[in-house]
Amino acid sequence: WLYLCAAGIGAGLVATAISFTLKLICDAKLEIQIRLYESGHCLFVRYLTWLGMSLGLVAIAGALVCYVEPLAGGSGIPEIKCILNGVD
Repeated sequence: WLYLCAAGIGAGLVATAISFTLKLICDAKLEIQIRLYESGHCLFVRYLTWLGMSLGLVAIAGALVCYVEPLAGGSGIPEIKCILNGVD
């Protein structure tokens, strides 16, 4: 039971860290957009900045899946079905 509690607490801490990091990233993107607006940049420049930041984050996520942990690329449902059916 102790191991299961530790795993649950660990998963909760990771979820909290992810949520906190996402809030920081969203706040930073919004702050950059506000600064661009206040400095008089046109909508096209602000859009390209927003698009570039979003594509950069997507590229980081894609690189992590491709090169760090390729097994994270799927939904995991077929693997769980195989494990539950006793197939390794």
